[in-house]
Amino acid sequence: MSDAARITKLVLDRVTELEEPNRRRSRANSLEEEIVRFLLEVIENVQKCISFEVESETTLDHDDGNVFSNPEDESIDPNVDETEDVESPPTTMNFTLDYMKKVIDYYDSHGHKLMNWYRQWDGTVNSLNQESKRGRARIMTQQEVKDYILEFVKSMNNKRVYVDYQMVQTHIKFVLKREVPIRTIRRYGKESGIKWKKTRGITLRDADKIFWYNIGQFRSSLQRIANDRLIFIDETAVYFIMIPRKTLVASGQQPLILVTQPSVYAKRYDFIGAINGSQSNACRTLTSEDRNYRRIKGVRQAVINQWITDTLASAINRLHIDNIYLICDQTRAHNEVDMIEVLRAGKCESVKEILHMPTASAKYVSPLDNLLWHSFKKVIRNRHPLSTTDIPPLLLSESFYSLSKQEIENAYRKCGLVYGTDEHYDRP
Repeated sequence: MSDAARITKLVLDRVTELEEPNRRRSRANSLEEEIVRFLLEVIENVQKCISFEVESETTLDHDDGNVFSNPEDESIDPNVDETEDVESPPTTMNFTLDYMKKVIDYYDSHGHKLMNWYRQWDGTVNSLNQESKRGRARIMTQQEVKDYILEFVKSMNNKRVYVDYQMVQTHIKFVLKREVPIRTIRRYGKESGIKWKKTRGITLRDADKIFWYNIGQFRSSLQRIANDRLIFIDETAVYFIMIPRKTLVASGQQPLILVTQPSVYAKRYDFIGAINGSQSNACRTLTSEDRNYRRIKGVRQAVINQWITDTLASAINRLHIDNIYLICDQTRAHNEVDMIEVLRAGKCESVKEILHMPTASAKYVSPLDNLLWHSFKKVIRNRHPLSTTDIPPLLLSESFYSLSKQEIENAYRKCGLVYGTDEHYDRP
């Protein structure tokens, strides 16, 4: 049994003896008896008085500054008898119970801070500075997070390759030779600004520097020309069965729309359109009957040339604009020499030159290819289901000519054709 435990047991025995005189007295040596007697006297004084005296060589009110003073700063008197300090009586101070209570309360509220200082102390003042609580120690340092998580994700993004946290975990295990929980990697990734985003597919051609250089050069040349002098022509296919993109769906139901047959086998209409920077100029609808009559499967050069002579040439003349550039994609149906000849046959002299867009760049350069064709087909989808009276070509023509000036101007702007626009602003 430890000394403190034995002293406590002896104190309890002596208190019990006061109530039970016949109780057998526990044995104790002289030192233990002296300590127990002193403790009993202190307890009795506390019960009877509001104050008591404690004999101590150091007290709370005792100035210990001299104890820790530098001995070199004081003169040494050879006549001083050091034995006097030893034989001098102990310092006696009076402590009230109220004062002791305040002292106990103070150390109860600030004791943990003092103990923290004691644990933090390493001999320097900076070790006592308060540090932010971060919980348990980091598995990876900030530099490791930057080198093996952030930089790895950046490199995969630059390669246009899919990456997830499983791949990051494998990379860390290979480099650092240790396993890091994927939950921890996600937390570090979030701290570094890594987010999940919807993917957007691009082809090798879209990522080719030469491809984008050609687009930039072509856009730069067109930006020097007024948009009203730039006429784009393009073709698209419109199917009779084109359901709307969205529909109202009640809770627990599915967004299904019944169609008679898949759109691949439905009746198709080939549509040709031409626009400049402010309006729709001309169009033509090629029905399945027209294709059967001509024994063709789509829009061919002969169809384009006839449409230019019959419709487009006169539409360009009505614009009363000189030095017009006719822009189209590089298909065999768009032969530059033949198109110039049929324009002259249609008595159109205002077309200065026919320009071909760079290969496979129509979706980045032509306002018709994606933007306006989408708006055009949206009108057809909103008319679902089409009745026999709504069958093109009348419906398609009305929808094409209903494209607003604002829509066309926005399409030209998004294709980088407005002066001052960065030629590579939409480069992935």
